[in-house]
Amino acid sequence: MASSTDDAISIMIATDMHLGYQEQDPTRGTDSFNTFKEILQHAKVNNVDMVLLGGDLFHENKPSLYTLNEAIKLLREFTVGDKQIDLKITSDQGKNFGRRVNYSDPNSNTALPVFSIHGNHDDPTGTKRVGPLDILSSSGLINYFGKINKVDDIEVYPISIEKGSTKLNIYGIGNVRDERLHRAFINNQVTWCKPDNINDYFNLMVIHQNRVPHGPKNYIPENLLPDFLDVVFWGHEHDCRILPEPNSQRTFDVIQPGSPVATSLCDGEAITKHVGILEIYDKPRNGKKYDIKPVLLSTVRQMVIDSIDIKKENDIIPGDDKALEKRLKLKVNEMIVHAQEQWNENNPSGKDFPLPLIRLNVEISREYNRIRTSLFEQEFKSRIANSDSNGQKIVTYHYREAERSQNQRFITPLDFGDEEISQKNATYFVIGQLAKTLKEKPSHFFPENGILNAIDLYVNKNDENAVR
Repeated sequence: MASSTDDAISIMIATDMHLGYQEQDPTRGTDSFNTFKEILQHAKVNNVDMVLLGGDLFHENKPSLYTLNEAIKLLREFTVGDKQIDLKITSDQGKNFGRRVNYSDPNSNTALPVFSIHGNHDDPTGTKRVGPLDILSSSGLINYFGKINKVDDIEVYPISIEKGSTKLNIYGIGNVRDERLHRAFINNQVTWCKPDNINDYFNLMVIHQNRVPHGPKNYIPENLLPDFLDVVFWGHEHDCRILPEPNSQRTFDVIQPGSPVATSLCDGEAITKHVGILEIYDKPRNGKKYDIKPVLLSTVRQMVIDSIDIKKENDIIPGDDKALEKRLKLKVNEMIVHAQEQWNENNPSGKDFPLPLIRLNVEISREYNRIRTSLFEQEFKSRIANSDSNGQKIVTYHYREAERSQNQRFITPLDFGDEEISQKNATYFVIGQLAKTLKEKPSHFFPENGILNAIDLYVNKNDENAVR
């Protein structure tokens, strides 16, 4: 790949850091900061021109003082200094950032510019619509863009960048509730403010929305995005799909770096974590307008997810709890060994093996008893990072499909699977049911959107003022 000394623009792309996730956990409390530091180190070592973040830099939109302080320290360590910035902003910076780019500020000393949109975790809230990215922006540490003020009249202004003969437009839309943004696209309420010479530019978009459908309108179909884009950098989805995926209905590729920090124990999070260095050329090289270099992350805590069907274990009969417990412990031990093998493969330098994240999904029928979680997990307390105490059990039980359909009458949060995913989907489910009820029986006292927004803020943002 080209170095940043020629006209190519090199960008470190990463998303969903979730800084502060599990910060109170004595084992995992520094995971998000360790990996964010590694990403910034890779950016510095590879001499990239800029860092582009795809949202959810913070796990909460009101991060603790500790988390905010750690983020500021890391950004100051890796982005402040004496270095010439070769990126020229030719667009209206007031429309892009609400102020000028940080490296053009005479009171700032930026060596590595960071650009970011917000996600659904660190979005601006309140009547003044302020979030943690506003604080970092006001401090001169990042360039925050993509803030949407009117969801029914969205104007997307690109950040137009030039480096020598290379021209780049970066379009950004910070997270908006999926149903609302979906409706805005369908109703032609999204305006793309393109420069006249659009074909002279490489057009990159960064978005933080559901890519996978969670309902007919609870995601953004790729074909709603405009055809003039070259690459869509997709945040929010946590599974790492760092290699470009061509869209069959559009001319652009989608790059989904995924989250470097696992916030739930599911198959998508267990994929090996990467970030990427995106290299954009002034002229096609080997027939390509850009290239992407995956960068393996070595600080990510190892995760292994596996499953076992007790019905297929011939030596375990219903009622034999000791045999069941023995088999599950054997399986968990095998998973720990596998986690260490994966760690050693990704860290040939011999870095110490941190306690892994382990999830064993047990398919069981009602004739078997469940092993008590507290007693089972006690044996692995010093060998596994997750536990029931931090909301992520080592072992979860799932009734066989036939038994679920025969015995289940009501939908509960547990039917959605993993604990953290179940909370999220259960919230979506409740809000969806309430929205349906309000459409069928409108309230004359409360506006529909007002109620739904209040519930979302109260449940997902811990905003106590939302329901007052």
